[in-house]
Amino acid sequence: MLAGTVGRRIVWRTITGCMTYRVGGLAAEIAFFGMLAIPPLIFGLAGVVGFIARAYPVTTLETFQNEVLAFSGKFLTDDAVQQLIAPTLAEVLGGRRFDVISIGFVIALWSGSRAMSVLVDTVTIMYGMSGERSWIRQRLFAFGVYVIALLGGAVLLPLMLAGPRIVDAITPDAFTWLGDLYWPIVVVVTTAAVATLYHVAVPLRDRWFGAIPGAMFTMVVWIAGSEILRRALGFAIGSSSVFGPLSTPIALLLWLYLIAMAILIGAALNAAVASVSPELAGLTQREADRVLTSASGKTEKRRTSVSLEDDSAPPRPVEDPTRPHDLTIEHDETPTQHG
Repeated sequence: MLAGTVGRRIVWRTITGCMTYRVGGLAAEIAFFGMLAIPPLIFGLAGVVGFIARAYPVTTLETFQNEVLAFSGKFLTDDAVQQLIAPTLAEVLGGRRFDVISIGFVIALWSGSRAMSVLVDTVTIMYGMSGERSWIRQRLFAFGVYVIALLGGAVLLPLMLAGPRIVDAITPDAFTWLGDLYWPIVVVVTTAAVATLYHVAVPLRDRWFGAIPGAMFTMVVWIAGSEILRRALGFAIGSSSVFGPLSTPIALLLWLYLIAMAILIGAALNAAVASVSPELAGLTQREADRVLTSASGKTEKRRTSVSLEDDSAPPRPVEDPTRPHDLTIEHDETPTQHG
């Protein structure tokens, strides 16, 4: 009974947080800037991968390109893959081009860090800690997180795509079942990465595994929602569409919106768990009080500021409710001098 009450309170706090902070609008903001960041991101990332792809069992760049397109097809529609992803990869992986590394990498850093800054800022808002970082600190922090993610992705992307073949090559026949664990391991690692994002995004951090509930929720929505969205968009785009040539970018934008919505609701869930049941988030009562007090500090500070401004104004006279309002015109009572 107690567990059910706690669960209902967590769900209610999550819904309330999403409504208070307008989760739909914040998700649209992430999707918009994420859409703008995708082309330079692929440009710079694929340029780096082009230099290191031969270090992995992917023997040719054509094979690597096919692996990337096949992986993208698990989440995106065929039109989005063929019209957006494939041309960019073909251009970048056509040769080891230093202009891709220099110009494209700089553009990817700027555009991607802007999208990362929006993501970190919106996650902070969903935790109720908006304004704890200054704008400069927020921008520099997002830039550092994005650089680490980009470099890590350049190394891990070929490994992730070629992973099943690596497992088959290095394991004996008696351990071929390890290949079946590859994608579950990828899901677990991705969940840990999302939890790490929650952990480092907030200015006042709790314990790392306190972000696990939101990360698990995000992964479930991401996987299930992507499959549903892919099928729905494939049916809609396959038929006569009023959007015409805009159907592909709209499909990609909706996919980004789905991911953003899942991440933000997961952040609200983590905040609700920490508020309702700190022990589930791995927090002591003292740590929970510190986080919750700091999270509400900005709001309380603004309320205090408004209150001080009101106190500095002269007090307004209190009218007697029993006294009727005098609507007569006042006459000038200055004595007149009679000549």
